[in-house]
Amino acid sequence: QALTWLGVSLLRLGDLHRAEPVLLRAHLAGILEASVEYGNTLRALGRLEDATGHFAVIQPSLTGELALRAQRWAGVTAFQMGQAEAGLSSVEQAWHGYLTLGQERVAANVMQTLARMYQQVNQSNRAARLYQQALAYLPGTPNPLPRLSALQGLLDLQILAGLFQEAEHTLTEARA
Repeated sequence: QALTWLGVSLLRLGDLHRAEPVLLRAHLAGILEASVEYGNTLRALGRLEDATGHFAVIQPSLTGELALRAQRWAGVTAFQMGQAEAGLSSVEQAWHGYLTLGQERVAANVMQTLARMYQQVNQSNRAARLYQQALAYLPGTPNPLPRLSALQGLLDLQILAGLFQEAEHTLTEARA
C-alpha cells in the first residue's frame, strides 16, 4: 500500500516518470488502486494505446469507486485519442456513478473534466453549465485549487462569449 501512496503522490505532483515504475510495481503486486493509477499515469505520459490496453484488462475486475475512476480515465484516454463521443460517454457515466454513490465532491472533479472536454469540442454552453454545477460542491478551503480551476474555466468561457458582467462576478469570486 505504501508504494501506491508514493506513486499517487508523485503522480499528483506531476512527477510522472518517477510515478510510473512505483505504480507499476504496486500494480504487479495486485493492488487495485495502483492498477487504476498506473493506467492514469500511462495516459498522462501520452502512452495512450498502452493506457487503453491496460484499462481494458483491469476494468472487469474493478467494482465501486475504483471502477468509476478507471472508467473516467479510460474515457479521457479515448477522448485524447480522438474518440470524442466514446470518451465523453464514458466520463459522463463515471460522473453519474459518483453521484449515485453520493460522492458529490469527486463528482464535481469529474464535472470539471467533462467541462474541459466539452470546451474542446466547442460545446461551450454545456461546459459552462458543468463548471457552474461543480462549483456548488467545490469548497474554497482547505485546498482551493479545484475550485479556482473551475472558476478559471468558467471565466474563460464567459470572456470568450462576451459575458463580461458574469465574468466580473466570477473573477470577484475567484479573488475571494
